[in-house]
Amino acid sequence: MADSERLALSLPENRLSENVKPQHLVRAKLPKEWIDKFKGKFDQGWDKVREETLARQKQMGIVPQNTLLAPKPAGIKDWDTLSPNEKKVFERQMEVYAGWAAFADEEVGRLAQALTDDGLMDNTIFLYILGDNGGSPEARSGQMGALEHQR
Repeated sequence: MADSERLALSLPENRLSENVKPQHLVRAKLPKEWIDKFKGKFDQGWDKVREETLARQKQMGIVPQNTLLAPKPAGIKDWDTLSPNEKKVFERQMEVYAGWAAFADEEVGRLAQALTDDGLMDNTIFLYILGDNGGSPEARSGQMGALEHQR
C-alpha cells in the first residue's frame, strides 16, 4: 500500500469510526518498477496500438463488431513518419502512462480491500476519475519539446 493510503487508514479518527470525514487522496509519485513493467509494450507505435485496442474491444464484446477506428486527430503524426528519437520519446511516455494507470488501479484496489477489512466499505464512495489523453496533456499534440515549459 502506498504511503498516502497507509497514512489515511492509520489515523485514529479514520479507523472504524462512524464519523469519518471525507478523504481526498492523491498519489503523485510512480515507482520505477511500475514503468518498467511496460518496457517495450508500445514499440509498435500508437497507430498499431489503436488498431490492437479496438480489435481487443471487439473480441471482448465491449464494442459492436462493426465499430470503426475513430479518425486520429490531425495534429498527431503517423507513427511511421517519426524519427527514431521521436519514437523513443513517445514510447517512453506511453510506458510511463501505462505504468501510472496500472499502479493507480493496484493502489485503489488495496485501499478498497483495507476499507472492506475494516467494515467501512458500505459507507464509502469512490470517485475514480481517470482520463486517457495520453501520458500528459502537454504531449497530446504529438510534438517534440512540448514538455519543455514544465521545467
